[in-house]
Amino acid sequence: MKIAGIVAEYNPFHLGHQYQIQETRRKLGEDSGIVCVMSGDFVQRGEPAVFSKFARAEAAVRCGADLIVELPLPWCMSSAEQFAAGAVRILNGLGVVDVLSFGSECGDAARLEEIAACLCGEEYRLELRRFLNERLPYAVCRQKAVEKILGPEHAAVLSSPNDNLAVEYLKAIRRYELPITPLAVRRTGAGHDAFTAGDIRSGAELREILTHGEDISPFLPREAYDTFQREVQQGRGPVTPSTLEPLLLSRLRMLPETAFAAVPDAGEGLEHKLSAACGTLSSLEDIYAHVKSKRYTHARIRRMTLSAALGIKKEQLYESPPYARILAFNDIGASILRTAKGTCGIPILSKAARIKALESPAQAIFELTAKAHDLYVLAYQNQIFRLGGQDWQESPRCIC
Repeated sequence: MKIAGIVAEYNPFHLGHQYQIQETRRKLGEDSGIVCVMSGDFVQRGEPAVFSKFARAEAAVRCGADLIVELPLPWCMSSAEQFAAGAVRILNGLGVVDVLSFGSECGDAARLEEIAACLCGEEYRLELRRFLNERLPYAVCRQKAVEKILGPEHAAVLSSPNDNLAVEYLKAIRRYELPITPLAVRRTGAGHDAFTAGDIRSGAELREILTHGEDISPFLPREAYDTFQREVQQGRGPVTPSTLEPLLLSRLRMLPETAFAAVPDAGEGLEHKLSAACGTLSSLEDIYAHVKSKRYTHARIRRMTLSAALGIKKEQLYESPPYARILAFNDIGASILRTAKGTCGIPILSKAARIKALESPAQAIFELTAKAHDLYVLAYQNQIFRLGGQDWQESPRCIC
């Protein structure tokens, strides 16, 4: 049986995500196993997820995935390069994943491999440095360097968000010499963050619809919709940036400037400007607008701001994720886990308490992720579910 890994946020799980799982199985065989590494309660765009990690993991398993493991918080909130590397290294650490399946606008795995090889080369580093010296945004410099080496058609691929992330997955596979074969699944329907017609909508559009209290059922698999509707009915979502904004602002205003200097992506004095903005401005959007510049993207500023509020530090990303925490599984996932116990290169946590047997750096990462969950649940409408310490008590969702 082939086992494919998928890196995802499922924010929320929709028909496009189900299509990727189905296409992966069609290409590899219907008996293939699907293991997903999924972001937790906060996602790479620098925002809270619309539903909790446990609900999103359950929805994914009900809709075709077999096993969901959590990407620990520091990697969820990092750059595309660190996000991809952390997720791929968890998949490899399980010791059972043969294939990495990813969505792609171009659908051309060979071209994506060429770009990844280029980005790992010395010629690229020299060209990148030359463009960075012109003080252009990093993404622009990166694309210009690739265009200089491989030509405009290859460089244009980096302007597509899923292709850009796919290249980062392939870089990680190459850099760490991982025995994982890439599988590109051409995206269909709405592009990343795009608004369009049809059944397959982007996560951004679905979150916008949810924010306005409108119906998203036509765009989700029935099992995912039912899972999320249960969360809504029980007062556990949807969680939006605005619901957590006062809590985040209060944390940010109490932080010393050194806390902003310690987060990933800090540097070149950006932390000074961010610290000052957080101490005076009255909304997160005002903070982002004040700090953003031609050189620094809105997403980078959002990640830095949320990382400061959550206590994420750049040194936590120097190593690979120290464990694989199970969020949800089915019968096939249970079989995969039994195999993984004899092949894994990292600890597998089926119970949160097992983290206490690991080394202190792993414990620190788990505790940070658990504290982030404590903050996240304060956005629930139902006070019954706002209790602290829940991340230590939750068991994986068994969909058997």
